[in-house]
Amino acid sequence: MGQTQQNVFGQNFISAISGIDPLMLQEKSFQQIISDGLEAYRKIKGCCSAALYIIDKQNFDFQFKTSTKGCIKEESENTFKLLIDNGTIPNSLSTGEITFGKIEDDKHKDCFFIIPLIVQSGIIGLIILTLDESFSDQDDTIKLCRVYSNYYTLVMQNHFLIEEIQNIKLLSEEQITLRTNKIVKSARELKSILDAVHAGIIIIDRENMQIADANLTAVQLTGISKEDIIGTEIGSLFTSIDGTTKLNTFTPNIEEILIRKDGTSIPVIKTIAGINLGEDEFNIETFLDITDQKRMELALQEAHDKLEQRVEERTLQLSIANKELQKEITERIRIEKELIAAKERAEQSDKLKSVILANMQHEFRTPLIGIQGFSNILMEEITNTEHLDMLNGIYSSGQRLLNTLNSVLFMSKFESDIISMELKAFNLSQLINNIIPPFKTAAIEKNLEFRLNLDDELMLKIDADMFSQAIINLLDNAVKFTKTGHISVSIEKDSTDGKEWGLIKISDTGIGINDGKQEVIFKAFRQGSEGFARQYEGNGLGLTLSKKMIELMNGKITLESKVNSGSTFTVWLPIN
Repeated sequence: MGQTQQNVFGQNFISAISGIDPLMLQEKSFQQIISDGLEAYRKIKGCCSAALYIIDKQNFDFQFKTSTKGCIKEESENTFKLLIDNGTIPNSLSTGEITFGKIEDDKHKDCFFIIPLIVQSGIIGLIILTLDESFSDQDDTIKLCRVYSNYYTLVMQNHFLIEEIQNIKLLSEEQITLRTNKIVKSARELKSILDAVHAGIIIIDRENMQIADANLTAVQLTGISKEDIIGTEIGSLFTSIDGTTKLNTFTPNIEEILIRKDGTSIPVIKTIAGINLGEDEFNIETFLDITDQKRMELALQEAHDKLEQRVEERTLQLSIANKELQKEITERIRIEKELIAAKERAEQSDKLKSVILANMQHEFRTPLIGIQGFSNILMEEITNTEHLDMLNGIYSSGQRLLNTLNSVLFMSKFESDIISMELKAFNLSQLINNIIPPFKTAAIEKNLEFRLNLDDELMLKIDADMFSQAIINLLDNAVKFTKTGHISVSIEKDSTDGKEWGLIKISDTGIGINDGKQEVIFKAFRQGSEGFARQYEGNGLGLTLSKKMIELMNGKITLESKVNSGSTFTVWLPIN
């Protein structure tokens, strides 16, 4: 930005703020002054809009106050939130500096100036300038904005005085003239305004660089009386951080050291701006005590250092823990792979065993059937009682071995998935009547009562061979484990879970099964009484096979039993 452009901009914003010339104040409301002052920022080349935010002293939150024309409140508030999130506004609030910021994402790609409005008590507001691609000369613009923001803040802090001046319009013309003449008599008579500002303000005669006036806050901060401070050379009060003195006409917000009358020093942030009051040229130096800010910065830095140290320590701990976890995960993956491989080998071995058994059934059956056949022939021809007893023993042992072989081979078919099944409609009563005779005979031989209660009309789709074998296994158990009482077989219907079922119940008054064994008995090669002391013969496959056969036909087997009182096995088959 050239010197001519700077002068034009300076004239425009001084005219727009209207805070120095009371004649202008009396013609405008406070809101109009604020709006016109904000509009002056539009004089900056490349500035699209300006928005003002005022801090709410109740909750210390920034509230949208006003903006220039064409700036929508919702868009301005959204921009404010984005600048908060990317750290631009927090950085400006922390440093008190005018900050240049950007927003770049899928929806935005804009540049901004964040201008803090500062008084002695702290920040009272923010101005956000939205810039376009034609913006340039960032440094020169920042200098002018610093000067302008001081005046703007001055007017905002003293709006009550502005309102008082505006109330002059209610007085008589004579009173207006007298009051106005007093206010405009000299720039030095701005005391009532300057003293109300919570920042130190010193007016310096540019010819001799001596203090021409100072507000109440400047007097309090320096510890020098109002009478003594006038005429003091400004260089005797301030030094920079490096010990030098800066007397530039225009100086942005910089940190300096204020040397008080008692020899103590306090850190301040100072801005120097030039102003013409009539034909006289002055500098206005505005400064704020930033002792608390420095203390907070030190505390924040210490907290930041501690936090970084904790983050480093925690990061190291997490890195070590992550390495240990990675080792554990690697080990678990290795073990899991080994378990899967072992499981697959076991399954293949088990299936291979079942296939071999199924394929060798001929080799097992042929000699057993031969033993049974020859035993029958010999039993018909031999009359010696002792020899007949031995032949009966051979026959019974062969039959028992053949039954065991049949069960094992049947189980192997299930496990090797080579079992075949054909579902057809059968009358359950007829199938069961064909099965009953040998079991009824065996029951009568043990002095047991055999009861039948069959529904002659129930037809179900089943595999007749599988169904018959399942019922035979259940009846065989009932006769085997019952010494006294009765055995009963019944057929009935039931409706459960929204389905129709055909139920075959086989009950006995035998030894019963305790609760802990009721799950075991349906597992292969397991019995209710196990070990060397078991009292009953059997290979433990009967109930297992019965359960598998019934489940293949979409049914199930349930058990109700009590030790020494008997058991009831119920076969559930769906009625299609």
